Amino acid sequence: MIRILVGLVGLLAGVLAFAASGAQAAGPAQALGVTLHHNAAATERLPQYLAAAPIALHVGGYARRLQSLTVTATGPGGEAISTALARSGNTYIGNLHLPVPGTWTVAFSTQLGSVSAALANVPLDVVDEDAADLAARLAFALSALSIVVGLALVFRVNGRPFALAYVKRRS
Repeated sequence: MIRILVGLVGLLAGVLAFAASGAQAAGPAQALGVTLHHNAAATERLPQYLAAAPIALHVGGYARRLQSLTVTATGPGGEAISTALARSGNTYIGNLHLPVPGTWTVAFSTQLGSVSAALANVPLDVVDEDAADLAARLAFALSALSIVVGLALVFRVNGRPFALAYVKRRS
């Protein structure tokens, strides 16, 4: 009986570790595609961005005519993060890390001679943890555990359920 309990506790620990691993991993970079149209922008973006992972920026469209492109992200508390993007052919690319959850405004600007010109603003929602992903992983892990325990009760060894096959009968 002790072996079975140790086995089930080990299985439960593995399932819970699997469920929790999704919240701890930062995962791959999140993508934000921006196509500039002079002072407006069309975006290909996610509904929410995780604060734990970098955002891969890819800016095209009118950007091909610019000599430089800078992105400035302003956070919900007024903090600002600014970085210059690198030219890659007719587009600009770079990474942006937004560490605080909330609504951020990402603004694009360029230098025209000695004057800085604002091009477009894009709002982004940044969250601390993707709770929906954690709930889905936990539901999957618990359903897998339920199936394993159910199969252990259905399969029989010597006429008794597998989960109880090694428990001695008391007379």
